[in-house]
Amino acid sequence: MVIELSEEADERPGLVKANCIKQLVLLCSKAVDDHIIARAANALANIALDEESRVEILKKNAVPPLLALISRSNAESVHTFVAMALRNIAANEAAQPHTAVTEVAMI
Repeated sequence: MVIELSEEADERPGLVKANCIKQLVLLCSKAVDDHIIARAANALANIALDEESRVEILKKNAVPPLLALISRSNAESVHTFVAMALRNIAANEAAQPHTAVTEVAMI
């Protein structure tokens, strides 16, 4: 249900307020089923389309678990949605150039 709600722009702020970001990051970190991981990363990618939500995603430290999925999973769907999530999160970089995305990229 979260994935479907994340596809609707007017629903994304409610997902953030309901603490869904934390739960999605937890799924990305702890789940072992690639289908569940891909759906969680997809939801984060959708939520990150909203500028205010991107800030909340960064505050929830979502970038390191997303990057870890690249080596942890071999599923193309996981890699696709992780890339989408990181791209959408990075869209905020122009406003905040020293966020987690650039810090990780500098490593």
